[in-house]
Amino acid sequence: IVTGAVLLGTFYLIQTPKLKKAYWLWDEANSLYQIKAYKEATESFAEAYPVLQYNGLFLQQYAKNQAMQNKYEEALVLLYEAGNYYKDEFSFIALGDMYKALNKAQKAEEQYQLAANMVPHKFYPLYLLAKLYDETGQKEKAVAFARQLLNKEVKVPSKAIEEIKEEMRKVIN
Repeated sequence: IVTGAVLLGTFYLIQTPKLKKAYWLWDEANSLYQIKAYKEATESFAEAYPVLQYNGLFLQQYAKNQAMQNKYEEALVLLYEAGNYYKDEFSFIALGDMYKALNKAQKAEEQYQLAANMVPHKFYPLYLLAKLYDETGQKEKAVAFARQLLNKEVKVPSKAIEEIKEEMRKVIN
């Protein structure tokens, strides 16, 4: 028991400073991202990566930073890694956005649909699907999703939902 306690204590003494530095670097990367200093943020993300490579939220933010620099392939790899540790609708939306940027409409559609299925009460994933269909010339699907959004019950009214509905009216017309 004493040997185990000593080993565990030693492990924590070694790992704590590494974790502290990695979280500090993540915070720094986040701050740099907010001011659109993406290249500098990449350096901080990359330095924190060996310690935080199993943190899904860290990987999602790192991927978003890479996407802002048009490094979509790198972002995809990071997002799939992130999915091993953390998944929410934003994970699927981000994957859809990467595939859309890479002109892979079918894969983008699959990801947006997964996001819509995960949170059926939300407007944004359906909006992204409608926009994707409209932009890829799939007018019937675009109109169908636009109508669905216009008829969808609003649980929390907001300016964003009003803007989405206005844009969907334009898709129908």
